[in-house]
Amino acid sequence: MYIKVIVSSAVISALIAFLGTVFSSREARKSARETALEIANKEIEKMKLSWQREDMVSSDEEFAEMASVVAKFCSFATGAWSDEAIEKVGAIRSKESGKLGQIMDDLYESVKRDRFAEADLLLTDAINEKRRIKSQANDVSNLQHQ
Repeated sequence: MYIKVIVSSAVISALIAFLGTVFSSREARKSARETALEIANKEIEKMKLSWQREDMVSSDEEFAEMASVVAKFCSFATGAWSDEAIEKVGAIRSKESGKLGQIMDDLYESVKRDRFAEADLLLTDAINEKRRIKSQANDVSNLQHQ
């Protein structure tokens, strides 16, 4: 037995149009998902940069308070500010590493032993190192924005 199937061109056109719509829909969803992920990743990067900036500002304020107290400690050279200077230096010392961390360790020992002139020199070293670190961070930030 032999059955002859006749498919009209309208049915074929409708089938092709349907398959095209399904394919286009999938591609549109895929593209939308990729775009959404890209936007989300950019927003996450912006948030990270914002948090880093906030951390740096907070760190700068804490460092400035420490520098002020250590400067008083060195200036009066009586040991009157030693307790507060030890506290402020210790707080920063616990958060820093690298060269600045080593300077803060040495500064802590100088304040603890009432070595006023040495503490003054180490405070200057710490300030210069903090400036160098901040300058490097600004350079990196500028490169990222270009």
